[in-house]
Amino acid sequence: MPHATVTNSTAEDALQRLPVAGVLTKVVAASRHGPVVLTAPPGSGKTMLVPAAIHDDIASDGRLILLQPRRLPARSIAGQIARLRGGRLGEEVGYQVRFDSLLSRQTTLLVETTGILLRRLLDDVTLEGVSAVVLDEFHERSVEMDLILGMLIRLRQTVRPDLR
Repeated sequence: MPHATVTNSTAEDALQRLPVAGVLTKVVAASRHGPVVLTAPPGSGKTMLVPAAIHDDIASDGRLILLQPRRLPARSIAGQIARLRGGRLGEEVGYQVRFDSLLSRQTTLLVETTGILLRRLLDDVTLEGVSAVVLDEFHERSVEMDLILGMLIRLRQTVRPDLR
């Protein structure tokens, strides 16, 4: 199962040496059955590898949203993931933050901030077209992040048990 298309073999080798690379298959398999909590130190590959691996697993079933609490990192991470996957930002991988977005109809991996996802949940309580949500930097607790978590749990328990 491919986890990312990398245009540079050196970058691919570096990604495969990250600690999270060794557990990606288990994380993806576990995500098929319910929420997964992954704890690892900074620089271990959680942000770059896990969303891409789950995205590849859901294939054409819908969009994956990667929740990144802060705007600047959200844009930066989206760009890094797009480059690692051999694409351009705004195509397969995009971002949406307050006052700025770069996405298209082809965007299936979308990096969003908490405010954007909270608004999305309020406007569309079923998250139609979304197959998975990855909460990054969850240790940076906030009322918004806790509210999103509660809404996602309730959504899975009621009308969207398929949501990863």
